[in-house]
Amino acid sequence: MFSLATSQLHAAEGIIFYDGQCAVCRRLVSRWRPRLERRGLACQPLQGAGVAETLSLAEGELLSEMRLLTSSGRVLGGADALLYIGRSFWWSRWMVPIFALPGGRAVLRRWYRAVAARRRCDSADCALTVALLLLALVSEWAGIQTLWEVVS
Repeated sequence: MFSLATSQLHAAEGIIFYDGQCAVCRRLVSRWRPRLERRGLACQPLQGAGVAETLSLAEGELLSEMRLLTSSGRVLGGADALLYIGRSFWWSRWMVPIFALPGGRAVLRRWYRAVAARRRCDSADCALTVALLLLALVSEWAGIQTLWEVVS
């Protein structure tokens, strides 16, 4: 069973909850866990016992996006969680003020939802899809129509 007290011993800044059944998510956590833990962020799978209750989420909502439980008890999801995590790394702090510009956060949330909906695939086609979605994010923000919009 998930224990908030045990996890908080190692998470001064918060706990990141990810889809433990998603191969892409597990690979990302495996790669980033040491860096995240050095910054006070623990990682736990969303499927753990007691997680839905801790986050006050219905079972149907649980796997829709990653979640982050901050040390103050606030629950952030998806793109908002990524921006919170991004503040911890010097090379990604630029994202916070950029996505605070009008329309920026909405575009980032839309992109996150599109990528999250395709996260269970694990092939070269999926990597191409993620790259095209990133291109669509940047071009949408800049007001440019892309090939992605033409073919989708």
